[in-house]
Amino acid sequence: QRNSLGSVLAAVQNEPDELVSRPYLVARRMAVVVAKPAPFLATVGKLDRQPLDLHRGIVPAGNWQRKMAATSPIALLQIAQVIPATEAEGPGRRFAIWLQGCPLRCPGCCNPEMLPFAGGTTVLVSELAEQIIAAQHEHALEGISLLGGEPFAQAAGAADLATIVREAGPGVMIYSGFTLAELRERRDADTDRLLAATDILVDGPYIREQPETRRRWIGSTNQQVHFLSDRYDRNDPAWMLSNTLEIRLAGGELTVNGFPATGLADFWRKLPKQATRSG
Repeated sequence: QRNSLGSVLAAVQNEPDELVSRPYLVARRMAVVVAKPAPFLATVGKLDRQPLDLHRGIVPAGNWQRKMAATSPIALLQIAQVIPATEAEGPGRRFAIWLQGCPLRCPGCCNPEMLPFAGGTTVLVSELAEQIIAAQHEHALEGISLLGGEPFAQAAGAADLATIVREAGPGVMIYSGFTLAELRERRDADTDRLLAATDILVDGPYIREQPETRRRWIGSTNQQVHFLSDRYDRNDPAWMLSNTLEIRLAGGELTVNGFPATGLADFWRKLPKQATRSG
């Protein structure tokens, strides 16, 4: 491990003022959470694929099983990263999934390694849904967040996943570089299914010259928050709190997730590639 967690945090604290003053970066206005190590960190390649024992009550049976049965047994998603319990990617504690691949090229994207469609890990929607439902009970999850990459570039698999998960109880939040109007103009059945299974949509490309400094969980001021169901309250004061940056250290890999920040993205690029993963 070439970079201890302490040295990384110290480096963030000691960045030049012109860098530290950028939104979502400073410790002065951002809570920094050092999460639990290994068991709390789950990258896709390490997902526990043991079948769930429904008879032992680990996961209560329900309509979600019928939704899963109706899903194609070969429904797939290409996943870049998974964090099973985070409070930095939307309201409450959420299971965050970064999808691999994006057709857009927003300057200053904080996840450039997730832009190519080649890469990531291929997973069965049914297996990922089981992991989420198990995590819901283990971590008292409020919902899931789909990020990327671009979730609507994999609308079919994402719609299957969102439909199953929503039936089991968790809410669904999606970040897309496309606007809601653009998505609706597609007149695509899978896109429409995914929108129908979404509670909150944050839409629009990330524009680094327009950093959001007021709303929580939003990258730039052009992006809009669409409440597509009545599950969440648009007037919830949590939307106006400071953002949270979460740092996890496990197996020699440093994982950081939070919100787009040009300075922060530049900072992590200085660290050895094999030691870091951002989200």
